[in-house]
Amino acid sequence: MNVAIIGRTHFLLNTAKKILKNGHQISFIYTCKSDTYYTAHEKDFRQLAKKNRIPFYCDNKINKKFNILKKYKTEIGLSMNYKSIIDKKIISLFKYGIFNSHPGDLPNYKGNACPNWAILNFEKKIGLTIHLMNEKLDSGPIFCKIYKKINLNTYIGDIYNWMEKNIPRLFLKLLKDIKKKNFYLKKQ
Repeated sequence: MNVAIIGRTHFLLNTAKKILKNGHQISFIYTCKSDTYYTAHEKDFRQLAKKNRIPFYCDNKINKKFNILKKYKTEIGLSMNYKSIIDKKIISLFKYGIFNSHPGDLPNYKGNACPNWAILNFEKKIGLTIHLMNEKLDSGPIFCKIYKKINLNTYIGDIYNWMEKNIPRLFLKLLKDIKKKNFYLKKQ
């Protein structure tokens, strides 16, 4: 499948690497400036793009790049932690849309720092959701959601380790399942 990678974090970078290893093509990588505490930065995405001859973009102006991105005729976008909401016009470029990996139990936890809030709110579990993006924040229909039990002894690092293993796995499952006749999304 022809895939676009849109966003930031080492979770998404590792997903891109696994997608390539599983025989999918990446039509372009679109990232933006990372926060200083990130373990993967724009240079890491650039390096992956260069090594694999993938077009690379780095800014927070994806919504102004319609004419540039439409030439790729990309089937699906995979996203995590891009800095702004992606316009409906850009989403429409993708045959299957853009799917986002969200480290929170949608619709209960939207936005940033959801694992932190789940811990602070003494939740019993944290969700990891793959959902179809729309023009609203974390509001699109859900492809799948998994949970990790948490308690007072759970550290944010425990959740990140769990996400590291599961985000690429769930995105690969999406790429496998999306062409099936019985593929459907669950409304939030």
